[in-house]
Amino acid sequence: MVSSSDRSIARELVETLGISTVLADILAKRGIKTPREAVSFLRPSLLSLPSPFLFRDITKALERLALAREREEKVLVYGDYDVDGVTSTALVYRVLIDLGFKAVTYIPSRQEEGYGLHQEAIARAAQAGVKVLITVDCGITATEEVAYATAAGIDVIITDHHEPPEILPAALAVLNPKCEPAYPFQELAGVGVAFKLVQALLEEIGRPGAEKEVLDLVALGTIADVVPLIGENRILVHYGLKKMQEAPLLGLEVLLEECGLRGKELKAGQIAFMVAPRINAAGRLDSARKGLELLLTGKGERALELARELTKENLARQRLEQEILAKAVEQIEQGPLPKVIVISGSGWHHGVIGIVASRLVERYYRPVFIMGEEGEEAKGSARGIPGYHVLEQLKTQAHLLHKFGGHRQAAGFSLAVKDIAHLRAALNEQAEFLAQEVFQEVLKIDCVLKPTVLTVGLEQELEKLAPYGFGNPSPVLAVKEMPVHRIEAVGQEGKHLKLHLGEDGYLGGIAFRQGERLEELADKPALDLAFNLELNTFQGQERVQVVVKDIEDAAIWSGEGLAASEAAAALDSPGPGFHDPDVNGTSYAYQGREGLAQFYCLLQAAAKMENPFLWDVQEEQRQALQIFEELGFIRCLGGSRRIMLELLPVKGKLSLESSLRYRCSKV
Repeated sequence: MVSSSDRSIARELVETLGISTVLADILAKRGIKTPREAVSFLRPSLLSLPSPFLFRDITKALERLALAREREEKVLVYGDYDVDGVTSTALVYRVLIDLGFKAVTYIPSRQEEGYGLHQEAIARAAQAGVKVLITVDCGITATEEVAYATAAGIDVIITDHHEPPEILPAALAVLNPKCEPAYPFQELAGVGVAFKLVQALLEEIGRPGAEKEVLDLVALGTIADVVPLIGENRILVHYGLKKMQEAPLLGLEVLLEECGLRGKELKAGQIAFMVAPRINAAGRLDSARKGLELLLTGKGERALELARELTKENLARQRLEQEILAKAVEQIEQGPLPKVIVISGSGWHHGVIGIVASRLVERYYRPVFIMGEEGEEAKGSARGIPGYHVLEQLKTQAHLLHKFGGHRQAAGFSLAVKDIAHLRAALNEQAEFLAQEVFQEVLKIDCVLKPTVLTVGLEQELEKLAPYGFGNPSPVLAVKEMPVHRIEAVGQEGKHLKLHLGEDGYLGGIAFRQGERLEELADKPALDLAFNLELNTFQGQERVQVVVKDIEDAAIWSGEGLAASEAAAALDSPGPGFHDPDVNGTSYAYQGREGLAQFYCLLQAAAKMENPFLWDVQEEQRQALQIFEELGFIRCLGGSRRIMLELLPVKGKLSLESSLRYRCSKV
């Protein structure tokens, strides 16, 4: 059940912000402690992005790049073959070219070279006259390779987000939030770190705000890399999805069309399951160059050709994935399920086994270490579960491994085939020291409701919590004793269940991969359901439906959130609206009514000269700007210390009280 502390926080959120009890309760359970934190979460703002100048080596990187541009030196952007690496490469290259740099790109082959920096590629770069090498989504463990590049006369700037070693490579500059005690957000994707470099570069050269043109790439790479969609990642994905929806880069626009998503309101899940796999397919089965070219091309016909090729490669990847998955499942089910799954197979494609590992984690809720055997060597991918740190576990077996690297949830590694059995035994022995609860999947219920409150209005309010993803999952709701009108099996071979819920079947639902339970559930007059709520538009009509996570005859749930009656009472009221508490003459610099009015006059004067306009922002002004942004008075286009603002036309009169940030400033 909800703690008294969470209940108190939820009550304060309702009273201060006027949001519903359901939304307030979910926010409190997810760690929101104050109205200000709630507003920052519900109203993402580019003005809230941490400054890239918090990176200790950013000035070194900018000075060296400025010199490279002045001297017309060749700059190499060296990436990785997954979506995070490809989008990072495309992002940095596009910005460098737009700024007049002589830039080239390189992405190693997954099959022939593998992940990271390689001396052979560096040698070729030196022969081609490269003087500056920027790594994106790689490089933080490349001590020998960076030393080799330095000896060859190449200055290396590392941008990476993977776990750093104790001794960092001796690069000219290292940008990695995990190496930065002063940087407030540690969980950026590789493309997020690359974005911080170009954000600072654009501001230094005098084009702050131009980084908004690559936010769609940032969103794509961030979503694909499965980093937590909270904090800075949430802001970048929020605005990146908007950019992707309204004015995507040409190649991305064509790819969205290929996926049937162009012109639709985009969600992070669609990008993760439909768009990202197509970019990934090229790097997994062949070369990542096709995905990179798609994101860089300015030719419509070539973009269409590449998008179709990527779709074909993705279909081939799916077929190969299913073949390996079937073999893996057969191997696993030959004996008792271990705490840690360690399996291998001859010829299992290294580009696909990572996806298979994720599928096995979903199926068995166990950490998975899967390898493809190639002669005497095996190359592997690992995927973890909450409470199991994949990279730390690999470190305990470093003596068996040729190479390894990654982070908490995922890693890559290689070892001799003869040592696979030793790795299996050792990892499972290590697992005995972990709590048994780590290996037991727990479905966390955010809120238990009455069936009558499952409305379009509720779904729309819960959408304020989006974008959803790792670290910020779609809320799991529950209903006890939901009347069942009819259940039927649907899909190929009846794999899924279609539910018609309520006395007259008014509420639709789908339970994926639960078709085998049809006979068990068909005659039940009522069921306890845990589900996500989503909107379904059919023939112009919007209706809610439930996507079932769990079905029980009589469930016993813990941590259920609100009591059903309380949640129902909150939503049966006229609906969430803004309260209007007494101001009591409270005055804050730039936040009180008079201070805000004076500040707005300054912005108007600047906009009369030029709109959009550059503004050297003082920290005490930032919240005032966020209030104006929330009210629709201004739009922040980007920048950090110097920001690009656009003053927007104001239609009619708006009350300051309609700004959640203004309301918080008075509490």
